[in-house]
Amino acid sequence: MSAWSRIKELRNTLIVAGIVTLLLCQRHLGYMVFFEILILIPWLLGSLWKIIKNPQIRSLQATKISIWLLSVVIIIGSHYSLASRTRAHAQEIVDAITAYHTAHGRYPEPKDLQSIGYTEDKIRSMVGGLGGYFIEGGQPSFFYASTYIIFETDNYDFSRREWVHHD
Repeated sequence: MSAWSRIKELRNTLIVAGIVTLLLCQRHLGYMVFFEILILIPWLLGSLWKIIKNPQIRSLQATKISIWLLSVVIIIGSHYSLASRTRAHAQEIVDAITAYHTAHGRYPEPKDLQSIGYTEDKIRSMVGGLGGYFIEGGQPSFFYASTYIIFETDNYDFSRREWVHHD
């Protein structure tokens, strides 16, 4: 079988898996990989049955399975990387706010963040667009939108010095 005819047989799988992977790698869409997996489980079982019943298609079907499993791995890996980088950037900002508190005995006002090297735009670019720092009732709050699921946030609790996920 020539390489070109092999690619033609895989064309639909490559196109659909590529589109799904590109869409689900976007910020806030990581949770959708569970729906992909729910759809893939019956398909994988059917593919295994086809491989057992018809050994001539074993190589083709195994390649299709590999493409879809690679799609899942890429999506999970990209969201893990995005979440880790965003948390590291957020922790950097929180560390600067905490250092200001240690040096001055109070937390900076949101408008004073420039004195520690951060503007509102810089903070938003570091945490992916949705996030910020404010003081409410004398208590500081820093948050950013969860990277893998929409409408959820990660907040830093300055009194307990830990991150809290809010859904």
